[in-house]
Amino acid sequence: MFKRCSGEFYSDASTYINIEGEIWGGPSKLLRIMSGKNRDSNQAFYKLIQEDYSILKEIDGAFLLAFYDHEHKKGLLYKSLVCQKSLFYRYDTNGLFFSSDIGEVLRDKPLLSQVNKNNLLPLVLGDILNKDTYFNDVYRLTAGNVLIFEEGKIRIECLDYLEQGIYKEKSMEDFINLASEIMRTTIRKRLDLQDPIGVILSGGMDSSSVAAFLKKEGHQVEAFHWSFSGTPADESRYAKDVANFLSIPFTEIDGIELINKASYLPKWNQLIPYNHGYYELYQKTITECKKRGLKAIATGNLGDNIFGGNDSVSIKTIFKNFPFQQALRYIYEAWGTPKIKEDSEIHPRYKWYAPILTEKALDNINTQNILQDQASQFVALSDIDRDMILSESEGDIRFFDLFSSKELMEWSLSLPSVYKDLPTGGQWVDKFIQRAMFIDVLPPSCIARNHKQVMTAFHEIYVIRNRDQVTSILNEQAYLTQFNIIDPIKIKSMENNQLALSASALIACCMVELWLKKLEREDLKNVTLSSK
Repeated sequence: MFKRCSGEFYSDASTYINIEGEIWGGPSKLLRIMSGKNRDSNQAFYKLIQEDYSILKEIDGAFLLAFYDHEHKKGLLYKSLVCQKSLFYRYDTNGLFFSSDIGEVLRDKPLLSQVNKNNLLPLVLGDILNKDTYFNDVYRLTAGNVLIFEEGKIRIECLDYLEQGIYKEKSMEDFINLASEIMRTTIRKRLDLQDPIGVILSGGMDSSSVAAFLKKEGHQVEAFHWSFSGTPADESRYAKDVANFLSIPFTEIDGIELINKASYLPKWNQLIPYNHGYYELYQKTITECKKRGLKAIATGNLGDNIFGGNDSVSIKTIFKNFPFQQALRYIYEAWGTPKIKEDSEIHPRYKWYAPILTEKALDNINTQNILQDQASQFVALSDIDRDMILSESEGDIRFFDLFSSKELMEWSLSLPSVYKDLPTGGQWVDKFIQRAMFIDVLPPSCIARNHKQVMTAFHEIYVIRNRDQVTSILNEQAYLTQFNIIDPIKIKSMENNQLALSASALIACCMVELWLKKLEREDLKNVTLSSK
């Protein structure tokens, strides 16, 4: 584990190699050179990448890399394909400034004046900006890309990417065996067997699969469940079933306490925003893990993207992947089971936001940040900054995402749609292949559960019971009001049923507003210090 990738590229900069993240393997010669801290190793590294930049994608890991060669006045930044941390950079006539800490890249002037107001609406909507950020003239390097700094100019090239359809003509059993082998290899490369690990366990297929696979591989697993007793979001019985079935310790993180104490929305203390409401739940989980000496938390992150799907299926595909009688059964069931698709003509979450945004903001909503193809979604999800925000706030805790591997993503891109959704008994059973994969290692209640945890239900209760807190954050003086994004009058006049409909949208707006308030506090602090 390496920490903090940051620095500058300019003509007189010294030669160095800087790495942040984790490296699990790769060409031995390259890794040996990268680990060196002397002039010879730097020269050898320059020679290797000068011959072919693509050698960097042969390094197996989740890492950021920076290299500058003083003699040739040439710099290089690289973000590996599965790295879940952002590498920010700013380029001007003085050179290139970069860091995984955005504060080290921003200009020395008021923070609020540097906010890119055009990107606030996508941030509020929960869109992923990829190469753009929330500050003017500050960008992030996309996963799999390399940035080359030479002769005072920069260029960006894509080195690593996901290939589609590389696993062809395979049966469902073949796909199951292949996915199992990929996940087994991922665990063995990335985790030490002697280190216990926590799992955020909802009781759904994704987190339960992770817990089961870790246990099967011999790891000591402890389950942590976000409980919402007495609410529609309460899924505790499923999580307990899984923990009991796997014989692993089970701890509940009380979400109702956050409602009663109105503490779900924290005072924000970081320079990057987090436009979701799960921060306090993550923090509580991290605290519990640290009490128990755990250094890693596993999640079911990316499970929906890997195993799920709502794609249309052709008759040809059905007959190609199922025996004749089973194909006929699939078609028969599908005819009587219409698929319900989200109305995403404007935006997939438009209904949540329409009651609270200004008319101007509604007119400016577009789908340019909604990535339609699956491969682009996989790459974009590395830029959500979850790991960065949570690890920097608590330290010494790393997140382990079993499904975040290039091999498993490419497996998913090859997986026929008929193996993802199965029509039966008047309903579509999602993640069909995942259920088949774990049918013998998870309890029947988990395998048969055909719905997701309704976290929006928790948000609904929170905003209704803590209306005053929400309206005090999203008021007439709010920055989101000044920037003509939210309409505080609309929000104040909302009935409970309207609050419930827009609950997750309101939480996201509050989190963005709290981030803007953090920037305001920093600006005031800097003014006070400069006046002394």
